[in-house]
Amino acid sequence: MFSTRFSFGIEIFLLILYNTGVISDGSTASLVALEKKSNYTKLDIDGHTNPWLNAKVNVVEAIDLVLSCNLTGLRTIQPSITGHWRKDGKDINSSHATIKMENKQHILQKKFQIDSPDDLGNYSCVFNILPEVEATFIIQVPQTKGRDKPLISYVGDSIVMYCESEKYYPINWIWYTKNDNAMAIINTTIDPHRYQITIAHGNKSILTIMGLTEKDSGTFQCSAVYRFGSSEGDIHLNVLTYMVPLKIFLVIAAEVIVLVSVILICEIKSKKKNIPTESVADTQQTEMLKTEENNGVSDGTTTRHRNV
Repeated sequence: MFSTRFSFGIEIFLLILYNTGVISDGSTASLVALEKKSNYTKLDIDGHTNPWLNAKVNVVEAIDLVLSCNLTGLRTIQPSITGHWRKDGKDINSSHATIKMENKQHILQKKFQIDSPDDLGNYSCVFNILPEVEATFIIQVPQTKGRDKPLISYVGDSIVMYCESEKYYPINWIWYTKNDNAMAIINTTIDPHRYQITIAHGNKSILTIMGLTEKDSGTFQCSAVYRFGSSEGDIHLNVLTYMVPLKIFLVIAAEVIVLVSVILICEIKSKKKNIPTESVADTQQTEMLKTEENNGVSDGTTTRHRNV
C-alpha cells in the first residue's frame, strides 16, 4: 500500500492485484505486488511535491491494478463531491462518480486491466473541487540505467560498458550504435573479435569493445526488452588518439617557450637602455677632469710669468 500527503490532505494508495486478490502489508510509502507464484515484491516510493502527487508503477506483464485516492483534510465539510479518472490527460467517461464522505475522507477508487503496452501511461484521479485536486500514477516498464558521464578511451584499447535494471529481469537485451540519428544493432555473431555481450545476474548487460578506432566514438544504446515494451539507456564514448595528449603537451611547452622568450627580450632591451646612460655619465666625468686639468695648467703658467 502506498501512502503520501500534501497540502490538500490527499492520500493516494496503489494496490496491485493478480487473479489471487489484493495484498497490502499495511505499511505506508510503499508499493506491494503479489505475483502469480505468491511471491511478494515491495517497491519504495519517493516523496512527492505539490501541486500534483505522482507515483511510478513498474509493470512487466499483464496485471489488474486497483488505484485508490483518499482525499482528507478539507477546510469545509462536504457530504459528497464528484470525481473521475483520466488517462494521459483525457477523461475516462465511464469513471465519473459521486464520492460520499466516510470517516472525514473521500475515496476515489477504480480497477484497471493492464493487458497490453497500449494500457501503459499516466492514470490520474481527479476530485472536482476548487481548486481541483489531482494525483497521477505513472504506469510504465522499468527504467534502464545507462551512464550520464561520457567514457574516454584511446585507439587500440578495449572498453567495457554496461546498463542495468536494478530490480527487474528483462527477457532480452539489445545493444545499438547511434550515429546521426541512425541506429544499428550490434551483432556479436558477425564480429566476435570486436564485440562481446554478457549478462550478469539477469538485470545487467555488459558490452565489451576491443580494438577501438576513432570511428567508435559516439553513442551506444542498450535496450531492456520486456513483454510490455522496452526501456533504453545511453552511453557516450569518446575515442582519442595518443597524439591528443601529446598535442596538449606541445601546446603547453610552446606557450612556456614563448613566455620565457618574451621575458628574456624584455631584460635585454632594459640592459641596452642602461648602457648609453652609463656611457654618457662617464664621458661627462672625463670632460670635467680634462677641464679642471687645463684650468690648473693655465693658472700655473700665469703665476710663473708673474714671478719673473
